[in-house]
Amino acid sequence: MSSLYTVTSANRWLSISKKPILNFLRTGVGVLSQASPTGQPLDTLHAQYPNTPITATIGGAGILPVLLLTGFSWGGTLGGVRSKPTWTWVVSKGVANSITVTLYGDNKTTPVTFIESVTGDGTLLSYQYGGTTVSGNYYRISVVATNASGSSTLSDTEYNYAILPPTVTLTSFSFLGTIGGTFAQPSWVWSYGGDPGTTYAWNVTQRDASGNNPVILASGTTSSVTSYTYNGSTVFNYYYQLNVSVTNIAGTATLFDSEGNAGDITLVITSQSIGIGTSAPVSVTVASTNAASLSFTLWQSKSTVDPGSTLSQYTSLGSYFVNPITGNDSYTRTGTTIVGRYYRWRIVGLNNGPGVANKTIFAGPSMLCTSV
Repeated sequence: MSSLYTVTSANRWLSISKKPILNFLRTGVGVLSQASPTGQPLDTLHAQYPNTPITATIGGAGILPVLLLTGFSWGGTLGGVRSKPTWTWVVSKGVANSITVTLYGDNKTTPVTFIESVTGDGTLLSYQYGGTTVSGNYYRISVVATNASGSSTLSDTEYNYAILPPTVTLTSFSFLGTIGGTFAQPSWVWSYGGDPGTTYAWNVTQRDASGNNPVILASGTTSSVTSYTYNGSTVFNYYYQLNVSVTNIAGTATLFDSEGNAGDITLVITSQSIGIGTSAPVSVTVASTNAASLSFTLWQSKSTVDPGSTLSQYTSLGSYFVNPITGNDSYTRTGTTIVGRYYRWRIVGLNNGPGVANKTIFAGPSMLCTSV
């Protein structure tokens, strides 16, 4: 390039007969190439300057280099002490003779604390900081590309924040249809918190009245789903369960909600009676709604004084379960009785409902066992 500069400068003062002929052709944006010598007498450049290369190129050095950021990633754990911020870029215009990368990092949104600097040629197109990082700090690179025409700068700042584990919370549940029916329409709404998950999964499962034999009714893996209503057939007293799981690099959150397709239980003693003597039969009839099963327990007073509803003053004579029930169910207990003692029924209704799961009544008044 120096001989070419000399010839170009000399071209200003040489006589017409001495001036070299500079045969340059434009071969690209900002790029000129000198034509090969023709062998003609007027090809004075090569005649007068035989050491000039047959072809000489004036490249993109006449254009400022332009840098373009192409990527950023955390090579380590985001928010950690080895988060390894990593940048990549290209020289999108012009030619860079040298590239210098300077890293800054502190708790300012535009960090100014110098950490380190690296210089290379035009092939320096990526940088990773492998030193100690601080959670909550910002990290900024300044990339300067230089050629004969000057320099240009690329700057980018990234935040080394600690990722929070995700959360998932049940917002509401309701049966939109008839509770206990074949079209109960269990419906859930839930929400996510913390930092976004990298994986999501949810499903709705049906289980029998004992909580066994699970059947998946619906499922998905879409993060935008935060509600679901099951519109299929439902079974009385079966469980309908929502399961949600969300995971990111900081942890996993789960949601489990189980609802029984049965409403609140009602129990009413419609009749009760006791026989006489030491083998008196004791009977009771119960009207119920929404109960899946009934438990009948007969209690005997500890003394000849009526304890009323004070359970501690009675002794249990055993229980009997009715399942399934009709809603108007009777039971008679036969066995030894004591004349002069009082007897009382305790009825428990059971179901898997979302309201009162169990309902208990201690029937009154107390019944006295007599000999006549």
